[in-house]
Amino acid sequence: MKSSGATGRVKVTKIPRGEAPEEIRAAWVGLVLPCYPTAGYITGAEIGLESGRVRKDRRECVIVPQKEALKILADSHPAAARWWNDHGFPLSFLTNFSFGVDEVIIVSGVRLQKLVEVTDEIRGDPHR
Repeated sequence: MKSSGATGRVKVTKIPRGEAPEEIRAAWVGLVLPCYPTAGYITGAEIGLESGRVRKDRRECVIVPQKEALKILADSHPAAARWWNDHGFPLSFLTNFSFGVDEVIIVSGVRLQKLVEVTDEIRGDPHR
């Protein structure tokens, strides 16, 4: 079930933010999920399920592969996993969920550090 590179583990301790109904988001609480080994401040692309807007704000988070997370959710909360599936998840164009570091505890294999998003401006050509 391990995704390539998702070698860390976190336990969800707080209802994650988002536009999914609260009872669907609450189903994540208590689950141990695989995540990528580095966490930190990044500009996350979150798609609002109700609004359809992309939220791009900086927050300290861990990145969790959607497919693996939804399989784990289905084992303990099948109705919540079905809700995500009915809404098109796992997405083909955005394959990860993000959870704020204030919404999880690190179980193993995750290191907090400053992450830098590489943008066109950083690369030197804003017209790419």
